[in-house]
Amino acid sequence: MDVKKSKLPVNLPFNFKEPQVKSLFLIILLGLVGIYLLMVGGGAFKSGSGPGGMGRAPSQGQIMPGGDDRNSDPGSGAGSDEGVQDLRYVASGAELERKTQLERSVTAALSEIRGAGKVTVSITFAGTRVNEYASNLIQEKKTTEERDKEGVTRVTTDARDSDQLVLIRGGPQGQESPVLLETREPEIRGVIVMADGAADPGVKLIITRAVETLLGVPPHKVLVLPRKR
Repeated sequence: MDVKKSKLPVNLPFNFKEPQVKSLFLIILLGLVGIYLLMVGGGAFKSGSGPGGMGRAPSQGQIMPGGDDRNSDPGSGAGSDEGVQDLRYVASGAELERKTQLERSVTAALSEIRGAGKVTVSITFAGTRVNEYASNLIQEKKTTEERDKEGVTRVTTDARDSDQLVLIRGGPQGQESPVLLETREPEIRGVIVMADGAADPGVKLIITRAVETLLGVPPHKVLVLPRKR
């Protein structure tokens, strides 16, 4: 008995031809590549520490007001103008402590004046302590002669001056350090004194004269006021 096999038609939701299949595969592949690039790019932008993913480079050789701590060795600036300039202006770590001690000593002295009563002193400075270091002035001069086709000679002179710190080797580890010439204290900008007895013109005058003598400042930089009661 012959059995006839019949082919039933299969209805698929999509009827793709071979060119369409290739195009669809290419679109899917491009989509996957695009997603991968977006993921990689997003990770790169998030890697920075600053705004917008940009990292901030650490600063070097900063001078912090109120401290002698430096990020670089003082001898590292040798042979450059910047090194000399950085070492000339050094804010001492004891500036605030020195100001407080000076105000206390002046307060103690003014409190001994008869009729002064309770005294409070405030001193302001025009800057910070300045250290002056020894340096060698190096002068370089270069002369160049050029002759053109017409036989005219042109002479060019290039002069350059630079400072180089004078370093000495010392210490337990034999490290180099600059030679300190002098230390200049900052100028006093003004002094304010508040005293119970400053309402008396005579006591006020005595306090003013005492401040001028103790700190070596002119009268126009001293202001004496009565304390509120």
